[in-house]
Amino acid sequence: MKLQVKFDFIQNLKKQMEDATEEELREYRENKEEFFEKSVESFKQALKDELNYDDYCWIENLEVKEVEE
Repeated sequence: MKLQVKFDFIQNLKKQMEDATEEELREYRENKEEFFEKSVESFKQALKDELNYDDYCWIENLEVKEVEE
């Protein structure tokens, strides 16, 4: 069985920046594109970690792309 899931993930960037550490803010200011790429990869890994279980189910070909800033 193969299921395809599609959804919108909404980030509140203003709130995120209020809660960010100085290190995170520095990384954001220095290279926004790399910061967001790392965020997307981290999000993808978190989804995989959450949705993979046992030896019977796993996630393949997970794609996340930015369509709006």
